[in-house]
Amino acid sequence: MTQFPYSSAAMTRNSTTPMTSNSVTFASVDDALDSFNRMLQMNPRPSGVKFGQLVSSLVRMKAFQAAFYASKRMELAGVPHDLYTLSMMLRCFCKLGRVDFGYSVLSKALKLGIQFNDVMLNTLIDGLCKVGKVIEAARLAHKIRILGYQPNVVSYSTIIDGLCKSGLVSKALDVFSEMGDRKIQPNVITYNSLIYGLCTSSSRNKAMMLLHEMADRKIMPDKFTYSILVDSFCKEGNVLGAKVILKMMIQRGLIPHVIIYNSLMDGYSLRSQVDKARKLFDSMANWGCKHDVYSYNIMIHAYCNNKRMDEAEQLLNDMLEKDLAPDTVTYTTMVNGFC
Repeated sequence: MTQFPYSSAAMTRNSTTPMTSNSVTFASVDDALDSFNRMLQMNPRPSGVKFGQLVSSLVRMKAFQAAFYASKRMELAGVPHDLYTLSMMLRCFCKLGRVDFGYSVLSKALKLGIQFNDVMLNTLIDGLCKVGKVIEAARLAHKIRILGYQPNVVSYSTIIDGLCKSGLVSKALDVFSEMGDRKIQPNVITYNSLIYGLCTSSSRNKAMMLLHEMADRKIMPDKFTYSILVDSFCKEGNVLGAKVILKMMIQRGLIPHVIIYNSLMDGYSLRSQVDKARKLFDSMANWGCKHDVYSYNIMIHAYCNNKRMDEAEQLLNDMLEKDLAPDTVTYTTMVNGFC
């Protein structure tokens, strides 16, 4: 069994997971860096694989700056990079929002004769989308095809999601069409992104067409698919339409969750059907669904709008009794209701 050459005091183990190289964790980032420094001073030094495993541990701890620091120290000390360590470096750059340095990692891989893989490419594409450079991500996908790499469903889905969240739904649909031309099968994540984009751009009829297309292609909608559609109907006060989607969801064997209930209560509130919203609020427990702060805020807002302050105040007290902390919205709503 492979182990790091560190003192046992610097490491902790998951009691339910076998002690392998991939399950090593540290008590703190400082412990990991202390172990890293000891490794650098050893003669002979541990293999690059073990250095990579340590960097991976830092990444799992979300200590991205420390992981990058360790990677650079490895490089300066002459520890050779491999695909694993370069992947970790790239992930760190992207998590830190420095996608510009991410390109340098790909260049380094090419110089070292290391063939980067789909995971690295998708990491960079995701990093670009996260910092709002969605068009650049799409261009990167085109460029890597020229180099002989084929973007996969993850690459395309990430770009589509980024385009939809940026309001560029028509471009997202073009990318979706390109997937079909290249015989790349979309998945539920691809469809969820498009359905979200269409719903937020007032094209819910097209979103419903995609829902039916999913059924034709034997791609099962998940709770997020239905949540997006229910929320879209409810934002327009169309609770009947939302309940049709809810019925479809239950028929698929999916249990409604708190987001679905909150959307429906909000829909009733928009139609000033406060008692129906409260009935739904009270029924959540029957489905094993716990109220959250948003659930209470929706009902308190509905009562305040209808000047039913005693009931709003009762709900506020109920929150406090359940140790559910009211937020700024809760108190602002109550203050406005009393004014």
